[in-house]
Amino acid sequence: MFLWVHVENDTYRQDYLSFPRSRHGLTLSDVPKDLHVDHLFNRERARSMGLADIRTSLVAGGINTSHGASYERSSTCGAVGSATRPRGIDEILLLKLWVVASPRQKAPLTPAMQN
Repeated sequence: MFLWVHVENDTYRQDYLSFPRSRHGLTLSDVPKDLHVDHLFNRERARSMGLADIRTSLVAGGINTSHGASYERSSTCGAVGSATRPRGIDEILLLKLWVVASPRQKAPLTPAMQN
């Protein structure tokens, strides 16, 4: 289940709980500890591009962290992709959603990956 949230929303975990409750009658008291409510697009990059909303989804915690910081840091710094490219779900996000750990966990980006 995807939920769009404002890029400045810091209460998105609670919003993620409220959404299934209000729309589908599902009751969760908290997001299970082994799951992350993940921004499927880097918030800092979204801010720099002037995007107002970004999509969130529940992702297995270990999978999320395997894809984590280095890719997001690279995309924020402009090392991955370009600011003018249309936004969608790329291969990295698909791996997360399919519960597949990053095959390049902790490996540096190659020059070809930076374009």
